[in-house]
Amino acid sequence: MFLFEGRQILVSGKCRRRNKVMCDSLTPEQAEIFQFASTGHNVFVTGQAGTGKSRVVNAIRGHCQQRGLRAAVVCSSGIACQVYDPGVASTVHSYYGLGAADLPSEQLLNRATSDARICEKVKKVDVIIWDEASMSSARILELVNTLHHRLSDQHDNGLPFGGKQIIIASEFLQLRPVPSTFDSGNFMFTSHVFRHAVLHRFQLTKV
Repeated sequence: MFLFEGRQILVSGKCRRRNKVMCDSLTPEQAEIFQFASTGHNVFVTGQAGTGKSRVVNAIRGHCQQRGLRAAVVCSSGIACQVYDPGVASTVHSYYGLGAADLPSEQLLNRATSDARICEKVKKVDVIIWDEASMSSARILELVNTLHHRLSDQHDNGLPFGGKQIIIASEFLQLRPVPSTFDSGNFMFTSHVFRHAVLHRFQLTKV
């Protein structure tokens, strides 16, 4: 099921020939998401447990590797990272140098951009795969977007995340972001960045 601007549209699930091997292992719903992602679109994937979100994410990651693209896998928690092989996934806080994110936003951004290691990997990444994103707040999404803009080589780039492709997978409302002194704990999808960046939104329905 494809969700766009509040509408739900049944999708065909047809695969292009060059991606046929990967698509053959996916359901029609999953294959359509893979097709959108493999052509460079930003994508949001949701669905209940057992509908294959992880399968789609892994197919997209594998496709990135085949094309020589650098894909960063980030999750909202360390537990969510454990579904991946060691070293594949990081928490979003760790990957972007946000720590506990318990400082004003400008201080967090300045700290992250002063870390050469953080700057190097953020600049080099081509695709951001944000898995199990439900516990990442709107503030965290906006911080990550700003970091990519500040570290972009194209300073006039008005595209979300400095033009990097982003894939977000989550079952929102399952676990919500935790509010803090600096974070109201609003869901990621309430952010203007989410609304602007992720126009292609899919709901997996078949278990």
